Amino acid sequence: KVYLDFIGTVGFAITPGKELINLFNNSGIKGAGAHAFRTAIKLGATRLNCFDGPLVKLYESFGFIETSRFPFNRTFAPIGWNYETMGTPDVVNMSLK
Repeated sequence: KVYLDFIGTVGFAITPGKELINLFNNSGIKGAGAHAFRTAIKLGATRLNCFDGPLVKLYESFGFIETSRFPFNRTFAPIGWNYETMGTPDVVNMSLK
């Protein structure tokens, strides 16, 4: 299911397997992403994945823990991935405690 604010600037999706995907905040309002994250948890999100880096600490602050990690795979890199500035971080799987 996809969830958006009333003007479509903040949102996320939760898969049938309870995975939080594609959380975004394009509203310009500080804290709107954190509010969306808390809402996603209330709506049943219990797992997610992200690239290793600042997001891991952020998601830990919401009660998620690392459950596994995998090396970066160039075959699955997002379109337009900038290796020079973003490197090849591990993919970190996380679950709600």
